[in-house]
Amino acid sequence: MNIDYTKISRVGDFVPTSEFVVGSDGSITGFVGYQPSVGAIWVVFRGSSDIENWITNFDFVRQSYPLSGCGGCSVHEGFYQAEQQAIQRIASAVSSLRNTHPNYQIVVAGHSLGAALATLTALDLAVTYGYGSGVSVYNYGSPRIFNENGANF
Repeated sequence: MNIDYTKISRVGDFVPTSEFVVGSDGSITGFVGYQPSVGAIWVVFRGSSDIENWITNFDFVRQSYPLSGCGGCSVHEGFYQAEQQAIQRIASAVSSLRNTHPNYQIVVAGHSLGAALATLTALDLAVTYGYGSGVSVYNYGSPRIFNENGANF
């Protein structure tokens, strides 16, 4: 990752530590890093950018959502399957950074398809990986991900 973040206002001290590329064609991408000035570990997903991403968007069949405590929940199958391809790699990167920065907040963000993936990742990090209230999520232009039970959860 050769992006010079020092030229971007308010993120000049962002330190990218890993990039993830998943999907059968590598079309789902994002990065993990940390930012000392705000005490945060960031997980950021890119939004839809190609035909494969739009195919994921249109795979709107619902499936049961297996997250502990979310009874009667169903989730958009395409978003869920894409997130599941990335979550272990992301959780490992977050765990490594959390060992170095134990008091940092975990912030997950995304736009469009990335917003759907960010929501699912934030839930997994909070519930499955045990980070609880140490996880925040910021989304822009998120599509509908869950049925009503999942949205209420």
